[in-house]
Amino acid sequence: MAVQLSSVLVANRGEIAVRIMRTLAALDVNAVAVYSRADAGSLHVRTAQIAVALESVAELTDATGGYLSIRALIDIALANGCDAVHPGYGFLAENADFARACAAAGLVFIGPGADAIEALGDKSAAREVATRAGVPVVPGAQVEADAAATEVASGIGYPVLVKPVAGGGGKGMHVAADGQELIAVLPRARREAAAAFGDDRLIIERYLPRARHIEVQVLADAFGDVRAVGDRECTMQRRHQKVIEEAPAPNLPDAVREAIHSAAVAVVREVGYLNAGTVEFVVSAEDSTEFYFLEVNTRLQVEHPVTEEVLGIDLVTCQLRIAEGASLASLEIPEQTHGHAFEARVYAEDADRGFLPTGGRIAHWRVPALSGLRVDAAVASGDVVGSAYDPMIAKVIVHAETREQARRALVNALKDTAVLGVVTNTAFLVDLLETDEVASAQMDTRFIERFVESRTLATPTTLQIALWAATRASAAEVASLLRPLSPAWKSADSWRLTGAGKQLWRGSIEGTAVTAHTHHTSEGLMVSVVHDEVQDQHLVAQTHESDGHFTATVDGESVSWDAARASDSDGEHWWLSMRGYSWVIDSRQQLRAARVAGSQDPQVRSPMPGTVVRIDVAVGDSVEAGQQLIGVEAMKMEHALVAPHAGTVTEVTCQVGAHVKLREVLITVEPST
Repeated sequence: MAVQLSSVLVANRGEIAVRIMRTLAALDVNAVAVYSRADAGSLHVRTAQIAVALESVAELTDATGGYLSIRALIDIALANGCDAVHPGYGFLAENADFARACAAAGLVFIGPGADAIEALGDKSAAREVATRAGVPVVPGAQVEADAAATEVASGIGYPVLVKPVAGGGGKGMHVAADGQELIAVLPRARREAAAAFGDDRLIIERYLPRARHIEVQVLADAFGDVRAVGDRECTMQRRHQKVIEEAPAPNLPDAVREAIHSAAVAVVREVGYLNAGTVEFVVSAEDSTEFYFLEVNTRLQVEHPVTEEVLGIDLVTCQLRIAEGASLASLEIPEQTHGHAFEARVYAEDADRGFLPTGGRIAHWRVPALSGLRVDAAVASGDVVGSAYDPMIAKVIVHAETREQARRALVNALKDTAVLGVVTNTAFLVDLLETDEVASAQMDTRFIERFVESRTLATPTTLQIALWAATRASAAEVASLLRPLSPAWKSADSWRLTGAGKQLWRGSIEGTAVTAHTHHTSEGLMVSVVHDEVQDQHLVAQTHESDGHFTATVDGESVSWDAARASDSDGEHWWLSMRGYSWVIDSRQQLRAARVAGSQDPQVRSPMPGTVVRIDVAVGDSVEAGQQLIGVEAMKMEHALVAPHAGTVTEVTCQVGAHVKLREVLITVEPST
């Protein structure tokens, strides 16, 4: 029966909630947002016409702050006159009970029916569906006990992949090279699966180290029409989570592409699928004719924009129209793709430190205005990135005529994107995209792992330090004249006169002292820099600033950069971004503190804000260097903290379930004498 939707509850948060609301606004459909306590000031709350606090409806106990509370979401939808619910991705998007609850309450669930979700959202059941449809599957099985897991793994051969039965997105996924590693990762995988999906069941599959990850976008209407509407290359992953996707999948013979599309349609047709979904395959990197069914995501994917760009469609609009009863034929979806699209996921994480989640307040956020560029963001300047949820804060998407043009466009867009106040992976993305392997589309799912081992980390040059000094000098001059300041520096700076018109600036970069002298000349601002035993001079002239974005002529060449001041409990930080790379220059107080701490610091601190999920030692225990001491969960991923040296545990200052801050002391290990 055809219906017309007028008000939709967006049962999600962050980037996907904002993206869904953009389409709802274009279709003149009312959007109702929900939010947890941690999300009260978030962009998706500010975007919606109506926003309701989850805690105002029911007493919530789940770790997500209410996004997994079916009863609360249904009550909010009904109380606010909604006639439909869009689940987004993650959380309850692939939960059959949620789809059934919506139907029972008279709400349209914008997605497949509960039976299809049950058949395909459960990874173990989905393998059976694929087998019935005649599609090859990766060898493996669902396991309950550790003994069963080792038996399955021994039968299919190592290495094996451990993953949750109930969800995707890379959460809870681990590779085990042998039986000892398997036993070690099983408890952690169960905890992560339970935290992310409310279900700790696991499946063991054979891991293919030289493989590509290719997925097919499918759409199905209520009249039995099922179509494959393009494919995507999702091979570039870290921690089993995608970081760069593209469409269409490159270097794929037409016959193989057609076979994969047909297999995708066969799988979803087997369960009477409705609406949008994605069928994922693992494809041999040596022989693309060898491919296996991996799983079905019964929802919109994070990377759906690249398909939208090459087809010129809006997949959320397609979802809404299908939910209203429209046929695929009426949607007029092109049969052929046009051009090439890339997407890069900007994460709040430190790629130089094992992709540890970061966080904090975004002091400055700027994206360039470029043709063919689209940015789907979850944040704006001033927003806080916390530790409770996935660390993705934005997606940078480009579309061009050829793959190479699109790749270069994405590199340029990322180089001109500035996120200050929070450590992100933008520099890592730039370096990754500029490799020969990506340029020639010769990647496999282990490529990033190898790339990380060989990557040379960028360090700030005297040029960047000169720009920092020029920025501070500019801020100090403006403050001294009491002129209105940009938001990046609304407080007066501390600066020192060292002679006629000269100023001295001191700070540190990761514990290394930096010093700069600035003085005005007839040609501009002369900056003398001393850093890491290197001395240099730079002439900065014709400086212009607009809301934290600077342009200037430096040593005769045009240069642009972004800068912002941020402060926390450790002191003041100056953030600079230039050509995709960001640096933090700290106050002198932090430099002194770092020197005092020394290399034998007995205190083990949390490398990010998060929740303590396990403690493996007690006071009095003797530990070896590198031994695991404690597990901290941040953004649904668990991270092990290890002993910095051999010694004795003298203090444990936290407990399981405690919420800890960045750099909070958790355990003290006195070194062995």
